[in-house]
Amino acid sequence: MALVHPAGAGRLAGRVWGLVRAVGETAGLGLAQGSLTLIFVIFVAATSLFHLVWRRTPQTFDYTLIVSNAAAYFWFSHALLWQDYREWLGSFSLLLALFYGGLAALARQRSSANARLSLAALGIALVFLTVAIPVQLGDQAWTTVAWAAQGAVLVWLSFAMRLPPLRYAGYAVFALMVVRLLFFDTPVELRTFQPVLNERFLAFATGITALYLAGFILQREGAALQQWERTSQAIFRVFWVSAHFCSLWLLSAEVLHFFEAQIADQAATPGELAVSELRNAQNLALTALWGGYAALLLIAGIVRRSRPVRLAGLGLLALSVLKVFGYDVFALERAFRIGAFIGLGVILLAAGYLYQRYSRTIREVLLAE
Repeated sequence: MALVHPAGAGRLAGRVWGLVRAVGETAGLGLAQGSLTLIFVIFVAATSLFHLVWRRTPQTFDYTLIVSNAAAYFWFSHALLWQDYREWLGSFSLLLALFYGGLAALARQRSSANARLSLAALGIALVFLTVAIPVQLGDQAWTTVAWAAQGAVLVWLSFAMRLPPLRYAGYAVFALMVVRLLFFDTPVELRTFQPVLNERFLAFATGITALYLAGFILQREGAALQQWERTSQAIFRVFWVSAHFCSLWLLSAEVLHFFEAQIADQAATPGELAVSELRNAQNLALTALWGGYAALLLIAGIVRRSRPVRLAGLGLLALSVLKVFGYDVFALERAFRIGAFIGLGVILLAAGYLYQRYSRTIREVLLAE
């Protein structure tokens, strides 16, 4: 049984936030923030510097205090500075990241016995660095761009510095980036939407490039990976699958929103193309996109002799066939329905030709990696 109900915890956090702001307004922002910083420094000295100076090994309780001190200082400082210095909070988070990064470097240089303390400080620094980006940039595509660059750099640094935890942090940043791409960067404003020339395309293009780059680095440095990273189909394939998924997601969204923008304009200025025709064209274009992407995957799989790539192409082609027979045949008008069948037939004929032309190669790669 939970000791504190989530709603009660939220109300308590809100009251503490309001209390901290009230203290800042009553005592003065400078005095309140200065006192808070002094308490923060005292706890850093008692929990981190103490172990560095005397070369003591921190215990579990010490690590709890280290993390709690950093989180409390960050949270209370935001409560104090939010109203008057909101635009500086990203820089404040970056300063905290630099501080804990320096502490991690000092602990690593001081003694090998403080390796865990160094990693703890490094983890806190990376969290503050990741948080600083959206705090400073807000809900913009540049947040995704920065996270993509950060993830790729962390993966590369993990091999350059021989620090696997950096790579794990990079995995976490990439996971956040993909979630942001799918759920926050995908929606667009239809009134001002332009295909390709939009922030979403910039965010996705950068993120996809970073995923491919990280996958290439992970494959190249495969000998240095941990055992769990080499098993379960190898971690670099996860990055390549994610990159292909995001690519198809982006192209599908571009096609859908291109026609949605035209439909919105048609509703405002009737008399040009009928909305039903635009809907038909939208569905046909999406089917053509999936079929074309599947064909490219099949060709790439044959050329590179890659079984996973070819199987992905076959899976996407099967999905396209299901869409044609399960949806397009009922939703599209006759002319568009004929176009969908012709396009699908061309792709299937091309796939059959490739199978006949390279049947031996295909059987070899299908049966063995």
